[in-house]
Amino acid sequence: IVKKTRPFTDLPFDIQLQKLNGLDMGRILHSDHACADIASHIEIEMKAKVTNCIVKNNFKIAVLLYEATSVSKKTCLVVCIRASTDVKNETDPITFYLDLLELENTKSETIVVQLLSCLNKHKFSHEYLIQYFICLACDGASNMIGRKAGVGKLLTDKYPDLLVWHCSNHRLELAVDDVVNDVAGINHFKIFFDTLYALYSSSPKIQYGLKSCAKELDLQFLSICRILNTRWVASSLPYDTLTELSDLSLELQKRCTKLPDAHNLIRRQILIFESMSEKCNDGFYKEAENSES
Repeated sequence: IVKKTRPFTDLPFDIQLQKLNGLDMGRILHSDHACADIASHIEIEMKAKVTNCIVKNNFKIAVLLYEATSVSKKTCLVVCIRASTDVKNETDPITFYLDLLELENTKSETIVVQLLSCLNKHKFSHEYLIQYFICLACDGASNMIGRKAGVGKLLTDKYPDLLVWHCSNHRLELAVDDVVNDVAGINHFKIFFDTLYALYSSSPKIQYGLKSCAKELDLQFLSICRILNTRWVASSLPYDTLTELSDLSLELQKRCTKLPDAHNLIRRQILIFESMSEKCNDGFYKEAENSES
């Protein structure tokens, strides 16, 4: 169920199916709550096994932070770890979810304290982090990468060898935002759609009225959403760009990649981006869409 990202409520139906197949499924642990508890226990044990392997073999780690808001409107911090789990260093590193922290506030000092407490809880001691904590990746918020009192600055004071990396996806979003601010026509277009978004997203009654109008006109109703934001960046040409960068990143992370090979890969990727930018205005993507349809 967990591997297939299915809901826990599937368990009772799966058990009923196995009973029809003639299997003796017992009488306990058949509910969706039991399924959630079992999955949580397995996740905790697997995570402990991986972290113990990392600490025992003194593997270097990178921490990925993502600040988000929970359903209850509370600020949370998603903590992920990227590290190698192969003693012979023959396989590529893995990235896995470590913990979800509910932040008391968004001050950088609070984030650092709760982050270090989380790492210590998972057996990453202060002595271990001094030697093997090599990278921190996060978004570009001032409380994260601020030069004077950001999370990155406070952590580099404790761990001088730490490299702080600004998320490339967030950089791309900021670049798009800068372009929008520089081009007046696009800016007015964005303001127009943001106004529509604020109007229709704030009232279910207005949304229902819009659906009724679309139904009467026999038109397909499309949800009005924000444009030029993170979701918008993840479409069309920006999506293709991120895909190209992802492929390049995976190639550069391979242990068998040498410096000359990496240099050639980067040069080739630059040529691809130049070609994409030139063909973008020549109807390249329009032709691609027509060919797919």
